[in-house]
Amino acid sequence: MSQPSPHLKPGFQIGDYSLTSLSESLPDRQIWLGRQVSIKRKVEVVCYFGENRESFLADAQTQAKIEDSIIGLVYEAIATKDFIALAREVLPTKSLQAIAQYRVQLLPIEATRILSQIAGALAVLERQGIAQQDLKTSDIRLGIDNAVRLQNIAKAGPRETTALTRQALTAIFRPIVKSGQPGSTRLSSVFDYIEGTPEQAPIPWSQVEELTRRVDHQLSNANQPPKPSAPSKKKTKKTPTGLWTVLGVLGLAIAAWFLFLQNTSPSFDPDLVITVPAKNYALPSGGERQMESFRIDATEVTIGEYADFLAAWEELNNAQQEQLWPEDKPASKTSLLPKDWKDYSPIAGAQGTWNGRQLSLNCPVMGVDWWDAQTYARWKKGFLPTEEQWWAASHSILAADNEQRGWGPVRMDSEGETIFGLNGNVAEWAQLPSRDPAFPINPPKPVALGGSFLRESKDAFTREWLDSFDTRREDLGFRVAYDMEQ
Repeated sequence: MSQPSPHLKPGFQIGDYSLTSLSESLPDRQIWLGRQVSIKRKVEVVCYFGENRESFLADAQTQAKIEDSIIGLVYEAIATKDFIALAREVLPTKSLQAIAQYRVQLLPIEATRILSQIAGALAVLERQGIAQQDLKTSDIRLGIDNAVRLQNIAKAGPRETTALTRQALTAIFRPIVKSGQPGSTRLSSVFDYIEGTPEQAPIPWSQVEELTRRVDHQLSNANQPPKPSAPSKKKTKKTPTGLWTVLGVLGLAIAAWFLFLQNTSPSFDPDLVITVPAKNYALPSGGERQMESFRIDATEVTIGEYADFLAAWEELNNAQQEQLWPEDKPASKTSLLPKDWKDYSPIAGAQGTWNGRQLSLNCPVMGVDWWDAQTYARWKKGFLPTEEQWWAASHSILAADNEQRGWGPVRMDSEGETIFGLNGNVAEWAQLPSRDPAFPINPPKPVALGGSFLRESKDAFTREWLDSFDTRREDLGFRVAYDMEQ
């Protein structure tokens, strides 16, 4: 049972804060607009007079530690005899809930940008392991140009997995996104990934942020003509252009980043890649799904190609490099050199032997972690393939038959219509973590796809769940996938 409401009125002073007008009255609290007297700052003051004072105060202390441009600031909490007062930042009054109530329709690109900001803020709490209250749509405030601000929903205690925030977001977004507009199907696919399915766990908020940024990039540049291709050392014949794949939204990009990349990375080269046609493909979790076309490198990224990337990286300034790193890169990740790179790359250049294997610059790069692979893919204006895309490529008629699974230089098809290396040479990084069906209660883990020279009994349909994105092995490399729109 709530405690009796204290007698509060305009002008009432609580520490350095003076109440000016009552905004909302609830059974266990009142929310006032106020002013911080010493610095003449407008504030919102939550006066809590419920029974769970210790819990409210612990939550307030946790919220005060959050520093994020989207999450609202909590300045301090003051305990009085009758109640606890929490002083926090005044946020814009327009909420996402109001948009839904008034049946305002958003273009897919507008909804995408709003959702991306929300996901970015929730990813901050996720990465720091901070528990959160369920996000209500009234907590999502929209300022000028739909700049998002979130009410601070951090709370004390261990972080728990909850579906309520995800369900609330998708339930309010789905009906307000204009259907039949460019991007509506792609955004619907993002909603599916947010909610998860019986076969696939919901993706982390950091991945939702990456997805929405990529959709934003695609929609922002949908009408721009393709850039001319740069010369390349390995060539295959162009294959017919197909449709853009819904699953191709998975990756990392934003419109400003795209403009930046035009001057700092190689142009997309269609001669290097194979188009996987649109059709129904088997899924890793069973069943089938209609997938639209996408493009994927015909081979793994080679030692020579990665050496070119490292050379180009050194020419970039710090700001340019930061644009290419994944947003959730740990602070300890500072180098892009693969494991044993300084030992094996000179040997590859001289076509010598290392660890009992013949090397050349046309052999797959090895010893790269997920951050290395993701950063390279962004430099190439692509992304790491998803498990679904890998499955589609492996099931397609384009996958090489009876392919040798041992070590060697990447194979090339003179006709340019075959995808090589799915069965062996090196296993390859997938874009997103997933849950191992053999251990369904465990959290999602990073995934390596395909066989390798150390696991010749495995084939293209092998999935291996790794302990860390930092894993670097001599039989682990990657390839890059691309949207059809490039």
